[in-house]
Amino acid sequence: AMWIKSGSKDDQKLYLLIKPCTNRIGPDTAIISTSISHADSSCVLATLPRNWQPCDALNPKNHTLTDVSTMNWVPLDVKCYFSVSNVEVASPEKSPDVLVTVKGLRKADVVMLCRNDGSSKNTVQLNVTQGQKAQQTVRVFNSLCVAPILKYAAGNGLKYDLSPESPWVDISPPAGVIFGCCDTTIPPRPTESWVFDQERGTWERQSEPGASRRYYLALRD
Repeated sequence: AMWIKSGSKDDQKLYLLIKPCTNRIGPDTAIISTSISHADSSCVLATLPRNWQPCDALNPKNHTLTDVSTMNWVPLDVKCYFSVSNVEVASPEKSPDVLVTVKGLRKADVVMLCRNDGSSKNTVQLNVTQGQKAQQTVRVFNSLCVAPILKYAAGNGLKYDLSPESPWVDISPPAGVIFGCCDTTIPPRPTESWVFDQERGTWERQSEPGASRRYYLALRD
């Protein structure tokens, strides 16, 4: 609910807002403000008595209240602390196939990041597309690398134009497989067929025995 105090032309409008406690486990709050926002830092907060109900505002006899406590917002100096990180991010100009490089990860971070990898002798291939293990890898990568990469991109920019006005780049799918149609990345669902049950007189869905189990294992792997 809201009431407006207009006053004269020289006076500033004041708004009286009622912010009820919807679950009725605490008192309601009245907000006196120069705006219609409950979060206005210049407003005055008035805590109403616990036995007061929003419907009492419709009765003029209940407009005079006692035991109302008022308070104002107090400005505070807020400081943000963050741990020192040795992670360094760069976008090498001389390496056209590399978007960013991330250095300075701890050994424990690398172990967590590469625990589900398919590694070879010279490179590490992170599993980010197959099943539940890929979700674990993505979560670790987000917690370790995404914030430094975004910080670097905001301060220095990347060598690729990622603005909304940048031109579109034509990307050809590898090995002629259409994007979104790779059976390894997106396993196909089991095929189902509708069969009419003569005894029950109803249509039922049927699939190949064990197909759901094989589909679940494909998603997990």
